Amino acid sequence: MRTLVIALLLALPASALADVAPPDDYVETCDVKYYSKPGVVCQSCSAWHGDADACKPLGEQGFAEQCRTWGASTWDEVWCKADPAWTGEPVAIGVDQEQVRRDQKKAKRKALLSCSQAEGGGVGLLALLALALTCRRRRG
Repeated sequence: MRTLVIALLLALPASALADVAPPDDYVETCDVKYYSKPGVVCQSCSAWHGDADACKPLGEQGFAEQCRTWGASTWDEVWCKADPAWTGEPVAIGVDQEQVRRDQKKAKRKALLSCSQAEGGGVGLLALLALALTCRRRRG
């Protein structure tokens, strides 16, 4: 029984290697909608830890990486370039900060109004400790 408890305790840190979810009020600002505007062409590209350079071919097409989304094992990247068909004034490539602020306010309001529970990361450890104490009492 002691071996089982030790094995379970050793297995717990392995879960820390997974992606961590963003906070409830997090707004992903690495999105084509924040970069797209007249005079700019943007593309979203998916990558993952096994092929972190999956989006690099866009650079050969004249695109420049602007940002990368939340995530350690999988993510998206936004790549942009000046629109060659654009005949107006040159446009700076960048984030529409006003739209980001509006979306962040919406997300914060939604998070405050939600009924989500607090993060329960310690619950598994507490349950494991309770199991260990129960097993110990039964043996003794």
